[in-house]
Amino acid sequence: MCNFLFRNVRYLIIWVTILHLSGQVFGMEEKKWGKVPKEYLTMTSYPRDTSAAAVKLFDFAEYEVFLGDEVEFHFKRHYQIKLLKESAKSYGDLVLAFRNDDKVQKIRAQTILPTGKKYKIKKIYDEREKGSFKVKKGSFPALDVGAIIEVQYEVLKKNFITPPPWYFQEPLPTIESTVTMKMSTGFMFTYNVHNDSRKRVVFSQEDYMNQDERKFIPMFIWQARNLPAVKAEPYISTLDNYRANVTFQFSGYRYAHANVKFIKDLPTLCNELLNDRDYRSFMKPDSKVKKLVVKLTEGANSNREKLQRVYEYARDVLQDETYTSAYSAAKTQKKVLKEGTASPSERNLFLLSMIRAAGMTARPVLISTRGNGRVVPEHAFLRQYNRTLVFTTLGRQIYLMDANDRFTPFGIVPPNCLVDVGLVIEKDNPQFLRNPNEDLKSIEILSSEVAVTESGKFSGTTAIQSIGYASRRRNRQIEKQSSFEDFIVNGIASDLDDLVITQPDTSATAAATDTFSSQFGFELDGLAEVIDSEIYLRPALFKCLEKNIFVTENREFPVEYGYRSKSTEVVNYILPSGSQVVEMPQNVIIQNDYLTYRRTISNFAGKLNYMRMFEVKQNTVPPGDYPALKESYARIVDADLEQVVLRLKD
Repeated sequence: MCNFLFRNVRYLIIWVTILHLSGQVFGMEEKKWGKVPKEYLTMTSYPRDTSAAAVKLFDFAEYEVFLGDEVEFHFKRHYQIKLLKESAKSYGDLVLAFRNDDKVQKIRAQTILPTGKKYKIKKIYDEREKGSFKVKKGSFPALDVGAIIEVQYEVLKKNFITPPPWYFQEPLPTIESTVTMKMSTGFMFTYNVHNDSRKRVVFSQEDYMNQDERKFIPMFIWQARNLPAVKAEPYISTLDNYRANVTFQFSGYRYAHANVKFIKDLPTLCNELLNDRDYRSFMKPDSKVKKLVVKLTEGANSNREKLQRVYEYARDVLQDETYTSAYSAAKTQKKVLKEGTASPSERNLFLLSMIRAAGMTARPVLISTRGNGRVVPEHAFLRQYNRTLVFTTLGRQIYLMDANDRFTPFGIVPPNCLVDVGLVIEKDNPQFLRNPNEDLKSIEILSSEVAVTESGKFSGTTAIQSIGYASRRRNRQIEKQSSFEDFIVNGIASDLDDLVITQPDTSATAAATDTFSSQFGFELDGLAEVIDSEIYLRPALFKCLEKNIFVTENREFPVEYGYRSKSTEVVNYILPSGSQVVEMPQNVIIQNDYLTYRRTISNFAGKLNYMRMFEVKQNTVPPGDYPALKESYARIVDADLEQVVLRLKD
């Protein structure tokens, strides 16, 4: 398939004979294998980030695009990492992933000690991964704090479409990161720098002698220095949304007797995708698909019921294909039906075909799932997207569907598809669909009756009701566990070490349901402590935040909950006969624009009544409000850990 160009002319169309951008230039110096400046050999800490366990000294990449019998992409990479602390020894395993059709031409790796002595990895072996990837692995010898690991490799990619993004930032600080672009005369491309509000990425160009063409042509350079680490933190969709990077897309090539353009705007992008043979095959239902849909929808009382039946067929009957074809399709509608297997996008395209066969309208929608990164809508960069979904309407009701999660019931999409925008693919008429995602998506209620003995042991029963994404989560947990007891111990009660299930729910099974309900009996020791004639009891049972999940002082990117949720726990404690409550915490309410926490405790007629409610009210918290959010979580931890003091009868 051809490649795609930005729609708006304000973005640069760059070709190798026209480019006069200028700016601060660091100077291009290709790093020599095995060469390390003395100050890096003897470095014991990184002054810009003394907490860093390791620092990347440099990361140098060269992209080269050339035209032989077909367009080919040659990729070279060379980097060094300095290990500063014991925890950095995790970098001692070399793991390099490549696509199965990549030709890995050279790999070398070594350890360099502070003395300058070098130890090469003598054996690098292959490990086949599921799907489209293969992995090269090895172990760095003589690894210790103070050592430097060095890696260099080259890859030739056939069937080339567009260069991958180059990420300047990683989970460790980087002193220098550079990517260069070389190409045969005539290629035109666009580029875009993302997540660089501080303008660390500097563009420049130099002329170099192209041996094939025997003339000087431009080499384009993007370089950044002194980059802080971008580390994973709680509630983040993907670090790629926040790492400085540059993306590329080829728009055509120009020669003396040819001027070939690929994609110039969003309408062309949509039309080209619809012209792809495999993708196009799903747009008109095959006769066998029509017969299948007639059988599936027989006796259905409404279009909604028909829609649900074909959705459940695509979700439950089609088997997963081992490859992934991203947003597109690698086989036709007929082949999917015949083989009964599909990639994620093929599964949804087949659903689209069935919906149309049932007499309803449906259109494909391109999205970038949450883990794949944000989409910039005005950019006609196809590689932004990684999944085709299905969009249809019944009356005023909008349905956006992804049939790839077997525990997602009809009417909602899996959480990883809860993104802000999708591109509706329609001939000559591209449109962006905004996902409203404002409703409460997940509700869970735990209700318990618990008897407390004079020795501080608990015995009781708990009822679980989970709705929406909470139901999906519990069903997935049951699927993964070997027994109901394991489901409770590893899921509901994962923070309680001494819980024993006395009455399991033998009827609980994993299914794609809107509501999950279950109950169980248990015994528990460890949440109450008896000292002399008093019991110190923590009333927070299953829903308890024992430590603040937000630990960094500041945060440069948003807290991404993804969707609104609400959880409630109610526990009625039956106290030992004759005991008295002598200390009881005050009720607590913590609320702001993003969350509400409410905890109440009351004592009446020999019972202690406990209620805890926690609600996430917004999908995203901006970084400027992170300190207040962190402080709210600290207060929630304090409230959850508060104790009630009982005095036993003399």
